[in-house]
Amino acid sequence: LGVPVLHSAEVEASFAALLGEDTPAPALLINITQLVRLTLEFGLPPKYRRHVWWVVSSIVPLVRDTETDTWEHSRNEKRAIYNDVLAAADVCLIDADLDPSTPSLHVLRVVRFYVDHVRPHLRHPSPLDDTNQAFDWVLDEACVADSVARAVVLVMDDPSDQFWCTLAFLSILDRGTFLYAWNGSTNDLAVGFHALQQPTSVSLQDLHQASPETLELVICRIVATIVH
Repeated sequence: LGVPVLHSAEVEASFAALLGEDTPAPALLINITQLVRLTLEFGLPPKYRRHVWWVVSSIVPLVRDTETDTWEHSRNEKRAIYNDVLAAADVCLIDADLDPSTPSLHVLRVVRFYVDHVRPHLRHPSPLDDTNQAFDWVLDEACVADSVARAVVLVMDDPSDQFWCTLAFLSILDRGTFLYAWNGSTNDLAVGFHALQQPTSVSLQDLHQASPETLELVICRIVATIVH
């Protein structure tokens, strides 16, 4: 996939500015379009990978307010929801091993529980309304789902972040959508991974044993077709 490995000081400074890392102003609206384009053109510096993944997966909002710490507030809210989902999974999945000693397997089991039992419309939409469906094929592709979870765990160390990021990336791969819009700036058509086949010659095998670098480039290619 032509993953870049070297980043100049200018590229790192551009990411820092887009993410508000060097912005003294109390609030910043992150331009996800520019963030994705910069990632595709130059690759993502490792020091900013986690923050960019937070943004792309909607773990944090596009508004970063340093005074109210909007990012940490959003992560805390999602962590509380994750803990509730995990508690329910511990009770309901009696025969399943939820031992977190293997983080990627653990997070994928919780994701499957969430999709199948907490938000079943994401996988099985109503015949009258399929607008909320987020998963069609990707969870049935075990190699892809496992690979995404492994790559996410390499980047995220918080179990809640691992869960939400895996859920978001799988949804983006599947249909080009997620549970939340990026500030409402999305196209109407769901594209997903398969829409990338012809124009970019990306094969499904590229997602087997995918590194974080490969995964983020595929995700950003999809997101680039969605956001304005």
